[in-house]
Amino acid sequence: MGVGQVSIFVTDLEVAKSFFSRVLGLEVKRELRPLAVELHDEHVSLLLHLAKTSHPAELDDVRVSLGFPSFDIYESLRFLNAEGVDILTPEPQYSPFGPWIAFRDPFGNILELVAFEE
Repeated sequence: MGVGQVSIFVTDLEVAKSFFSRVLGLEVKRELRPLAVELHDEHVSLLLHLAKTSHPAELDDVRVSLGFPSFDIYESLRFLNAEGVDILTPEPQYSPFGPWIAFRDPFGNILELVAFEE
């Protein structure tokens, strides 16, 4: 058994589709209008699900963390800054998994980029 799908709730499917495909590089698999858009990478499907309201999370109160792999955390940080993404950790943080940065999607959901170390 494994993870088959992760849902992220957003208030605008077009903005979400653009952010997750253009900025984070996920491929649009199918549009399930008017409720959702399914994206995927080689490991899991990500379902952008339409929500009525937005509830931005705080970095010190995150219940679920979704980490995207980064091969160069500093280049990723420069790219996200150039895209105007709301960066919550202006410098990479370090953990046993490797350096990471946290940022918000356009709807206040907190995501991470992690340079996973083996």
